[in-house]
Amino acid sequence: MTMVVTADDALPEETGETAAFSVFTTGRPVEERDNPGVRSSVAVLNMTRSTVLATRAQLALSAAARARGLLGRKSLEEGEGLVIRPCKGVHSFGMKFAIDVAYANRAGVVVCLLAPLLPGKAGPMVRETSWVVELPEGVLARTGTVIGDRLQVFYCK
Repeated sequence: MTMVVTADDALPEETGETAAFSVFTTGRPVEERDNPGVRSSVAVLNMTRSTVLATRAQLALSAAARARGLLGRKSLEEGEGLVIRPCKGVHSFGMKFAIDVAYANRAGVVVCLLAPLLPGKAGPMVRETSWVVELPEGVLARTGTVIGDRLQVFYCK
């Protein structure tokens, strides 16, 4: 069963990732105008809680990359993820593993969380969403990420 997590459902935890967090903020933030044809390695950070959600996420900015998503993958390892932009909703049809999904608006504020999205399921379409990040199952709970937190995506140096 897919559970939509709200701010009242998740309590922030101390993760000990503050040092790692500062390393990634030295890269350039990903911007709306960036080339949609490029698939780069990025870090996804929770700026509100100073936690790292992903260190080796991929960008899916082109129509082909967004359509492919995580299809064909056997798993999503810790530190990996997929940032899909633009995106209003996701599904896991054809996937073999569960994922966590954070929906963010244009400012990077989390507006919806799915923890987890099980294989063969569709998540909601969320009108105010600008982009989503798909993560290994459990990352959102471990990092204490809740609705209202601000996420930012940085290119890795």
